[in-house]
Amino acid sequence: MNENKDRVWQRIIEEDDPFIVPIPEDYRNITPFQSLLMYNVLRPAKLIFSIKKFITQQLAPEFTESPVFDLQGSYEDSDCTMPIIFILSPGAVPIQYIIGLAKSKEMIDRFNYMSLGQGQEQAALERIISGRRNGDWVCL
Repeated sequence: MNENKDRVWQRIIEEDDPFIVPIPEDYRNITPFQSLLMYNVLRPAKLIFSIKKFITQQLAPEFTESPVFDLQGSYEDSDCTMPIIFILSPGAVPIQYIIGLAKSKEMIDRFNYMSLGQGQEQAALERIISGRRNGDWVCL
């Protein structure tokens, strides 16, 4: 019986999605918070997912879902002294929305887009300075 439990714990440690592995029966009556702590000990790399699962189960899914981004509303709240700054999460690619907004505001000819990478600091700085001077849009 102990050997079976050991295999379950080992599967939880090795599984890509440890939450699909049923924990041993002796531990199924632990509280959701204790479960969060258990997964943190066994799979610290999965802590964010554990926290998200805990919040979803204990509060509601809307506390873990990102709201729909309103680019038009953000544009209306911005001005030349208050730029829009995006802090992106993995997989987020807002460039098509930004290009669409530039087209709708007839700014596409004054839209400068540049991917940042190593050694691009000077070119990015020049575009920012030029954008400030000329009123162009700069997306880095």
